[in-house]
Amino acid sequence: MRKYRISPISISLICLITPLSFFVNATDNDNTIIVSANANGQANSTEQAPASVTSISQNQLEKKPYRDIADMLQGIPGVTTTIGGDHKEINIRGMGSAYTLYLIDGMRIDSRDSSRLFDGSGQMNAWIPPVSAIDHIEVIRGPMSSLYGSDAIGGVINIITKKNAKKWQGSIGSNLTVQEHSDSGDIFQNDFFVTGPLVDNILSMQAYGSYSKRDEDEIYNGYRGSKRENVTGKVTYTPTDEQEVSLTANHTQQDISQMVGKSISPECTYYSGCPSDFRKKAEVNRFSVNHVGYWAIGKTDSYIQSEDYSINSQDIDLKNINMRSSLSSNIGSHILTFGGELSIKKLHDGYSNQISDLTNLKRTEKSLFLEDSWMTTEDFTLTTGVRLDHDNQFGDHWSPRMYGVWNVAPDWTVKGGVSSGFKAPGITETDPHFGSVSYAGDVYGNPNLKPEKSITQELGLLYNNDEGLSGGVTLFNNQFKDKITTTACPSTQCDPVPNPYGAYPLTYNNVGKAVTRGVEADLNFPVNDKVTVENNYTYTYSQQKSGEYKGKPLTKLPKHQFTSTINYQLNESIKTWLTVNFRGKDSDNVGGTEQAILPIRAPSFALFDFGTDYSVNKNIDVKAGISNLLDKKIRYDNYGYTEDGRRFWVAVNYAF
Repeated sequence: MRKYRISPISISLICLITPLSFFVNATDNDNTIIVSANANGQANSTEQAPASVTSISQNQLEKKPYRDIADMLQGIPGVTTTIGGDHKEINIRGMGSAYTLYLIDGMRIDSRDSSRLFDGSGQMNAWIPPVSAIDHIEVIRGPMSSLYGSDAIGGVINIITKKNAKKWQGSIGSNLTVQEHSDSGDIFQNDFFVTGPLVDNILSMQAYGSYSKRDEDEIYNGYRGSKRENVTGKVTYTPTDEQEVSLTANHTQQDISQMVGKSISPECTYYSGCPSDFRKKAEVNRFSVNHVGYWAIGKTDSYIQSEDYSINSQDIDLKNINMRSSLSSNIGSHILTFGGELSIKKLHDGYSNQISDLTNLKRTEKSLFLEDSWMTTEDFTLTTGVRLDHDNQFGDHWSPRMYGVWNVAPDWTVKGGVSSGFKAPGITETDPHFGSVSYAGDVYGNPNLKPEKSITQELGLLYNNDEGLSGGVTLFNNQFKDKITTTACPSTQCDPVPNPYGAYPLTYNNVGKAVTRGVEADLNFPVNDKVTVENNYTYTYSQQKSGEYKGKPLTKLPKHQFTSTINYQLNESIKTWLTVNFRGKDSDNVGGTEQAILPIRAPSFALFDFGTDYSVNKNIDVKAGISNLLDKKIRYDNYGYTEDGRRFWVAVNYAF
């Protein structure tokens, strides 16, 4: 064990934040490096990581421009994106997008309550760093609440940015997507990334940002008009090889608009009433301090982060403060990690509450976690962990996990385990004085709500040899209970009188039980030294086991998905690719208002994309391609959502 001198600045930071955190960026550009699956932050390959993980490298991300985070994750086993318009959602193993935790460099991004401020899942696209700043993306499938707490019930998406460079370098890029059909909106994007030393080996920085604009569709229920701006600056101080302090600041702005007669139908409906033009402008300011230190007793990893989400036009402001830190120590064949986390959330909402004059809410969450990674033999590692979360609204919740990785042969790995997850109620769902008015009924908060919970078992067999052949099959079974849904509000809690629309009051309750299970498979291989093939398949089954909609699926998703990509390296400068995404027909509707609003069961279809990449020289790279090559027409009337038709794109990047 190395012993290191403790500097005064390090002592001050540790005392300020307390010895509690977990994450350090990967320093290797190898797309198999995984750091999100265990508490000690040590890098693993995808085969050795104690979870089902997929890593998307920057090389893979640079193939084409992306409209959103859902585009980036297409083709990941176990991940289903609900396509159509910019209301896309990311579902992991049949669990809806609300059950996925998002991280940037291991730091939690509030998606549970902030999505409402940014008008749903589209808000995720505003804070995504540009591809030029991303080192890789790690997608963990299955519950990880033993490590990350609430929201990590379906899975975790961790976007890991590049480390600061020792020499000045950067890039500037632009891309344009032009629709073949004039009723779909064109897309324009710009981004930049720059990094380098301010003081050699002591002080370095990076900055990156992006601007994107999409014209509104002239198709009912199509893409909204949007403008997004994102700029981030980071300064890193390394007084010694054993200490690192980083300061990061981010500003994000998103402007979304819809016009009646364009993407909004002028017709009135029972559920949504008569339409009107829509515009929402939201901002996020984020600031964080990180510290990583190596000591005689092990490694500490800490951060404190503040987030401020606001919509000035609607008098809404959400403030989050998150603090996390951990200590990891090697003890014989064990790596023990102990840590904790504190989250303080404050919401001021002078717009949404329509049943009382309550405008301010506060929630505090505290947690402790412990994890042991035990190499029992050279071929078998057992990871066990447990986390205790205390919420001032619902009390204590325990989240255990056990996972084993067995290298049965040089190229073969068997891995599996049991993990638990939970999702705390939203900050407005537990206050009886906070509610909203709707055509279906006024919805009141319920102070007796419990967290939603899940337990997942999984077992996988993986193969990876030195000649480029890799693949695997994973089976999973997830038991989900205490699903939060709206039910009739009892007279002891609400006045049993109808609202102006004739609907009686509702409240939130834990009523649902469900199962999701399925198969994830992938196979990747080289045909020769120029051609490689990547394939993956996902089967997902879900069923509600209790409640009014017993027997219905948990989410309206396809049971079968298949993606295949052929990559062809023509020469050192030119490479091309062709991808087909097959999506089976959707499952039955889940029931409730979805059945009435969206009775359509989308049929199966396949989309083909083609692209080419030309490296002009070491500085200039040009890409071009066609998305939806066969111009498959997907419209709301037949599929329940709208997707772009054939479109042509070109991207230029200058690196220096």
